[in-house]
Amino acid sequence: MTAHLASLIGLGCIVVVLASQVTSQSCSAFTWKSTLGENPLATHRGKVVLVALMAAHSSYCITQASRLDALKSRLASEGYPDIAMVIVNGGESISRNSIANLQNASSIAVIQDNEQHTMYQEIFRRNKDDFIVYDRCGQRSVVIPHPYSFLGYVTTERALKTVHSGRLLCHCQLDTIAENGEQMQSDEPLGPRDTTQTSTYVSRSGWR
Repeated sequence: MTAHLASLIGLGCIVVVLASQVTSQSCSAFTWKSTLGENPLATHRGKVVLVALMAAHSSYCITQASRLDALKSRLASEGYPDIAMVIVNGGESISRNSIANLQNASSIAVIQDNEQHTMYQEIFRRNKDDFIVYDRCGQRSVVIPHPYSFLGYVTTERALKTVHSGRLLCHCQLDTIAENGEQMQSDEPLGPRDTTQTSTYVSRSGWR
């Protein structure tokens, strides 16, 4: 066992995702609805994007938002300036009425889901406290469900760095372009490198 895998296990950074649930969603790019406002992935075209599903009335989410802000700043200082983050506030009335809590806790952009929970249920297809990481082509690369999204763990940081490096099954030509410092001309998702496998996740044996 490598030191990398051992450290993941030792820190309890275990993300369990059933293959049957992942296959239909991994390496996929969502279809944004214009009624929801500006597409956050279009805004950050060519960047690795973390989408954090939160609720502004939750003290846990407010703390997480602050920690995300700190993580983003630290990653930028370490040479990862092209990692973007977006917070999605839940559509329930108590969260909508408290959105300022998230906005005040972090400099990260906060977008508002509607009362029908379209972003949560149809676009990102995850739950409160979950994180989703999209690659430079807008492909769904890694899902970090709660409680493993807790920012006291290193799961999120390592997932972001792994997607940033392009070391995943989802093939994105912008990864190579960014690595070579070339001009980005296309953001077309090219799909999995091997369609018989799923995207990279952290399991009980580490990154798989």
